Amino acid sequence: MPKYEVRHEDLEHLVGRKLSIDEIEDILFDLKGELDDYSEGIITVDYSDTNRPDMWSAEGLAREIRGYLGIETGCPRYDVRASDLEVRVDPSVQSIRPVVAAAVVNDVNLGVAGYEQLIQLQDKIMLTYGRKRKRVAIGTHNADLIAFPLRYTTAEPDAVSFVPLWETREMTLREILEFTEKGRQYSALLDGFARYPILMDAEDRVVSFPPIINSNDIGNIGPKTKNIFIDVTGTDERAVLTALNAVVAALVERGGRVESVKIVYPGRTVVTPDLSPRAFTVHKSYVERVSGISFGDDEFHDVLARARYDVSSVSGDEWTVLYPAYRADIMHERDVVEDVIIAYGYNRVEPKTPRFMTKGGASEYTKLEDAVKELLIGTGGQEIATFILTSRSVLERAKHIPVVTLQNPMTETFSIVRPALLPTVLDFLSANTGEDYPQRVFEVGDVVVANDQSPTGTRTEQHVAYALADSSVTYTDVRQALEFLLDQIGVSYELHARDYPFYIPGRSAEILAGGRSIGHVGEVHPEVLEAFGIGVPIAAFELSLSQILEVLR
Repeated sequence: MPKYEVRHEDLEHLVGRKLSIDEIEDILFDLKGELDDYSEGIITVDYSDTNRPDMWSAEGLAREIRGYLGIETGCPRYDVRASDLEVRVDPSVQSIRPVVAAAVVNDVNLGVAGYEQLIQLQDKIMLTYGRKRKRVAIGTHNADLIAFPLRYTTAEPDAVSFVPLWETREMTLREILEFTEKGRQYSALLDGFARYPILMDAEDRVVSFPPIINSNDIGNIGPKTKNIFIDVTGTDERAVLTALNAVVAALVERGGRVESVKIVYPGRTVVTPDLSPRAFTVHKSYVERVSGISFGDDEFHDVLARARYDVSSVSGDEWTVLYPAYRADIMHERDVVEDVIIAYGYNRVEPKTPRFMTKGGASEYTKLEDAVKELLIGTGGQEIATFILTSRSVLERAKHIPVVTLQNPMTETFSIVRPALLPTVLDFLSANTGEDYPQRVFEVGDVVVANDQSPTGTRTEQHVAYALADSSVTYTDVRQALEFLLDQIGVSYELHARDYPFYIPGRSAEILAGGRSIGHVGEVHPEVLEAFGIGVPIAAFELSLSQILEVLR
């Protein structure tokens, strides 16, 4: 979930009224956010929606708060002045990073707070929505220093050089990937390409090297920069356009005036940004049915307005609404329902008891699992969680036999579905040999075991494994924990001496209950310990909670 910071005073300025920190916390909760921290006038917002990049800045948050409080309602409208500014796209970028969008925003009053928010918004969009710059990368530049038209093209790694942002010497594209922090961090995005994307102006000066870094001369903006050129490049046109709209809309909140740019592709021309409202059709009856709220027409109109929608037409139950272009998350009527509930107020929604014949509750297995965990924690055990997929190496070291092997695993490390918990518990202990002893750990989880009665030859069971590692641990120590657990959950059992390949011969037993084999207990074999690099004895048991549940029934 995106987490970002805003200045309390700046947020109040953008909203247009004073807001106490308690009020902000309550509003954030309704707007799908959370006040994560507040210190020295800085609010840390944890926002849960990864499809709302427009909300990851003080400007976007203030815009929503104004609607929520009724200060400014309806769909935001943006004037975009048409211009002859162009970005000409060379066909060579098609196989590398084919999409570009751009805009110029003039007369922006950034100041320190606005500058902080712009840089933070760029970073958050590129990291989360932009998939670490693979899908979307953003550059902001001083528009006064750019000579149009621009060329979005490609260059050989050593053919072009410029001073990258925050550096003091010229570097080639290859050197930037090798010697700068951003180059090393994102160089993998250009692996395998003989040429790299580059944005150059009419005087053959480098504006940016997407998705890596801007020029230090043109791309080094600051709190006093008034006229800003924004370029967005990527692999997904919808995402690129949404990212551009989110940044431009934020700059408009700082007083900016928007100027369009023509993106001249081979065979087509696209004018960006397109900030015209988008239309969507909802049915009032559907909204009422899903939300559980009954609206009069006037009230429904008002709630939509506070959710930042305009109503363009009404035909019986069918309402056509307009929403702002920076939102790309409106894909279903339910998305509008969610916004309506937020604007109406969660706390105003009256709860209703569902008319079911039965009430929900924990299953028998869940109750057993919870009891087992609580009891084992009572013995001093620490719960761990390992992956259900493991490797052949782990099973071989633990002397267990694979039951299900993946046909096309992504990696050998996760190529086998574990048939027991003990191997992965031992693997966990092998990674913690530097910690203090004794170590008591347990895990509850799924395993896949052989079953001749099943069409697939296997079945999934829920197991619990418990291991005690210490220099003086014995079979008696782990048996005490086993007896305590089974006695507390009411299972009558017997221990029958039985050797297992992973236990020391003569120091292990099968656990039987109700005529079923429910598990095993013993001291782990020294060969197994050596294979895992564990230097202390381990005693362990593993139980099938699935079998125990059948016994308890």
